[in-house]
Amino acid sequence: MSPRFFSLGLALGTALALGSAPALAQADNDTMTLIDVYQLAVDNDPAIKEARANRDAAQQAWPLERANVLPQLSLSAEYSTGRQEAQRQTVGEVQLPDPVITHSDTTTLNLTLNQTLFDWGRFQALGRARSEVAAAEAEYETAMQDLVIRSAEAYFDLLAALDEQASAQANEQAIERQKERAERRFEVGLVAITDVQEARAAYDNAVANRIDAERTVNLRRESLREIIGIYPGQLAAPVEDMTLSRPDPADPEAWSIQAQSNNLEVIAARFDLQAAESRLSEARAEHYPTLNFSASYNDFEQDEDAYVAGAPDMRETGRSVSDSYSFGLSLEVPIFQGGRVVAQTSQARSRMLAETSRVERLRRQAERQARDAYLGLLSERSRVQALAQAVESNQTALTSTQAGFEVGTRTTVDVLDARQALFQAQTSYARSKYDFLLNKLRLKAAVGDLGMVDIEEINVLLGARPGEFVEDVEVDPDELDTEGAVPPES
Repeated sequence: MSPRFFSLGLALGTALALGSAPALAQADNDTMTLIDVYQLAVDNDPAIKEARANRDAAQQAWPLERANVLPQLSLSAEYSTGRQEAQRQTVGEVQLPDPVITHSDTTTLNLTLNQTLFDWGRFQALGRARSEVAAAEAEYETAMQDLVIRSAEAYFDLLAALDEQASAQANEQAIERQKERAERRFEVGLVAITDVQEARAAYDNAVANRIDAERTVNLRRESLREIIGIYPGQLAAPVEDMTLSRPDPADPEAWSIQAQSNNLEVIAARFDLQAAESRLSEARAEHYPTLNFSASYNDFEQDEDAYVAGAPDMRETGRSVSDSYSFGLSLEVPIFQGGRVVAQTSQARSRMLAETSRVERLRRQAERQARDAYLGLLSERSRVQALAQAVESNQTALTSTQAGFEVGTRTTVDVLDARQALFQAQTSYARSKYDFLLNKLRLKAAVGDLGMVDIEEINVLLGARPGEFVEDVEVDPDELDTEGAVPPES
């Protein structure tokens, strides 16, 4: 099943595809969505340009092989002129005192036709060429689907890095406030010096984590630029209340069966197998006779002018004209070629067996990929829901820990740990949504049905800003509910 959106990729930005990617140094400040990234990738990704050029080159296999069985017509024309000077010429018994000079102009025209009547190897080559062209088209469509996956992975990896950066920055700011609070409480004798030291150590670690997160953002941005040719601007993240749809049909066996028959890599391998079978027939055909027809037409004209150098009136002219036709059949029967044909046939048979095994390997791989993507989609759907609840639980736990800290039942380390757990839950929740969307694309790719409509379905879910979900739930101590939190005895 050919994906529906691939023809769109060829129409997107031809001028950009032919131009120089570095000319587009930086995206504008508008928010970029997944469709924007994909369209830029179609125009600027070197891998897809390479795949497109290879596809175009492979498409010439059919006209090249067809040319071998079509009539071969050639025309040759030749014109020559010459001058000959002969000494001591005689006319009868009279010897001429001056040499005889002869001018000649010759024109030759030859038209030749050759037509293969029977050559089993060339006929099989036509079938092989058809299979090679079909395989090249399937491989190109595979590359287009891979471009969707690579673009989406780079897009969501950058979003995840931006989330981690926002989380690291918020964590650093929160720990700094906690450190300052511990220092103030130490000054009035409410906490031990160990609380201050632990807060300072946590703050130093938070600074290092924030620096590492910034480096990861730069790396992910470079990875996306490698695909789309420009540095991306602001990216759109999934909205908070995005739909978590289940796969349809909700049966992994149905997806597995569809993958075995429609996976593009499997389809390409099947065409390669057909080409290998044709090559085996080509090799065997070296034992078969060949029959060819040929026809030619030849037109010859020559004009001569001879005269005595000292007596121009003594002149003789002549003209020769001839036409000839020929038709023929040639039959060639191979008898012995030193074992070359046997070796070629054995080689082609082994390669055909290798292609047979490759088809089976890719078929099983497609089945596994479809099942993995299906189960991954279901598990990520449940994980998104679980992590959403985990974020709420961690927010509640942090508030309770802060209340305990204010009355002395919890330490600074407890507050820092609770805050870190909240930030981790928030980033894990965002990452799970990205993985859910990626598994939707991977499932469609596994069954060879990944299309523009799938990108659009994901694109409508994008509208938030990266990292905006990271909330610092710092609560004013005066607003904390410390009822029931009993301070330890002094």
